[in-house]
Amino acid sequence: MNVTEKELEQRLPEMAELLREKARALEALPGMRLSELPPGETLIVSIDLNRGFAVEGALASKEAGALVEPTAAFLRECRARGYQTLCYSDRHTDASPELRAFPPHCMEGTAEWELAGSLLEHAGRVVYKNSTNGVLAEGGNPAEDAGKRFFVVTGCLTEICIYQYALTLRAWLNEHNIPDAEVIVPMELIDSYDAPGHPAFYYNLVFGSSLLENGIRVVRRIIY
Repeated sequence: MNVTEKELEQRLPEMAELLREKARALEALPGMRLSELPPGETLIVSIDLNRGFAVEGALASKEAGALVEPTAAFLRECRARGYQTLCYSDRHTDASPELRAFPPHCMEGTAEWELAGSLLEHAGRVVYKNSTNGVLAEGGNPAEDAGKRFFVVTGCLTEICIYQYALTLRAWLNEHNIPDAEVIVPMELIDSYDAPGHPAFYYNLVFGSSLLENGIRVVRRIIY
């Protein structure tokens, strides 16, 4: 692979049209009704809506913060209708190798690893993870529960924790020939973050599209 600025300049019109096509595809996504999912076979997942991403600390963003209450309301409604819920949260120590790539965040001894807002009240079960991929955490692969076939994934960040989790879960289901299983991502309840050189819109567009292209059922919203 050879990526150069010169080649980018030559291909900008082509790339711009490709991004437009991806944006149109995401804009046209349908919603789905929660009632389509059988409660006993469905798990509702929230990833990393903790204080360290949504409230305070080096990796906190307003985009994650804006997801907290809508996600808590969604989990509350799901539990009222008999769905199981599961929340993941980063929790690190000084020994965490992930801190070579990211600044210290969600450290033990701080409040950053605690779920934000009222999420804990509706979390059902909480899994603490030491990497960006919740499936790899101890007890973190919900597909190993033979009774579950539908996994609704919400939270942050679109291009890191959501993307890795959804694709790893989809790959595990494929590897084990789990019939009719679906990983479902409602765009309304995931987000990236805005920062210099890191526009949330771009990352939501590219990685949202890639989720769709990798067999994830991406929907605009879940209606209940």
